[in-house]
Amino acid sequence: MEGDQLRARHWSLKKNPRAHPHRTLIRNEEHLADGEGLFRISFWKDEPSMLRWASSLLWSELPVMQRVRADHPFLQTFTKEVDDHLEESAWLYWNKASLAEGQEWSTDGVSKDDLEVLDFDGMWRPYAKSQIMQPEEDTFRQAGFEVFHYLMGGMVPAIAFAKSKFVEIDKEVNFVVLITHPLCQTSRVYNDVPVIAHILEEMRRHVVGIPLSKCRLFITDDVKKSYETAHMAELPLLETLYVKRQRKQLLGLVPFGYLEERELKIDLTSPFRWHSQDSEIFAKIFEMFSIAGQKNRMERYAKLHNELRILHCPDLAQV
Repeated sequence: MEGDQLRARHWSLKKNPRAHPHRTLIRNEEHLADGEGLFRISFWKDEPSMLRWASSLLWSELPVMQRVRADHPFLQTFTKEVDDHLEESAWLYWNKASLAEGQEWSTDGVSKDDLEVLDFDGMWRPYAKSQIMQPEEDTFRQAGFEVFHYLMGGMVPAIAFAKSKFVEIDKEVNFVVLITHPLCQTSRVYNDVPVIAHILEEMRRHVVGIPLSKCRLFITDDVKKSYETAHMAELPLLETLYVKRQRKQLLGLVPFGYLEERELKIDLTSPFRWHSQDSEIFAKIFEMFSIAGQKNRMERYAKLHNELRILHCPDLAQV
């Protein structure tokens, strides 16, 4: 997938000696005109072939199995032949097309609207209607998170998700605020104190009279790859008391009184407290805030894949 379409990739053994040496493409590269290039894309011949060779257990990220109908207009512009890399299991589609300087992908492709994906429950669904490809923002909204947009460093657009609720921690009920980020976003909010403070204040609008000792603020990152480690930071909080002089109109007199206001802030003088993904509090926060976690998603999909392999490829040993 490149951009919003499934596209064919530019192939050249002359420019990329590590490309697979497809015999047909080697012959045709010798006869390309100036400004022409070869583009290729491969598909599994059928579902058993896909399940046999494309094991989700071999990938560090979540691999999503997709399919497109064989008569799609995009594929009609390609030559179809047996893929000599996996002759029994795959088709190779290739064509000649105009090639711009530095171009890596075909101009046209298969729109997401024309793709189906294998969902978590083993059903094939249109890309936009599948759970596995649901946008993160929609997923977090459904889990009760609010979405905050901000500029990282005042320049880079970024998103943070936040949710608050009462959670029992160490046998005490605490008002907990959790902030997290989209999985694919590189910007993080840890050092952006004004953004954190704004989110915290917005979350506290939902409750009244919660003392500082009962408030806890966490920021967490999920992992994208199976070998990475998730972590969660607990930020120290500081309560500041302001005393303001206040004028009151009373029976024609104007006496002065005093008004106390309390403000909850991030304590910049104290270090973060880090919780590992193996800790009890990490697991509890993820459970209470309905965050499945990417590793959980990968394990769930790998389990489905293995079950389908046993069903469609009985000659393979269970892995």
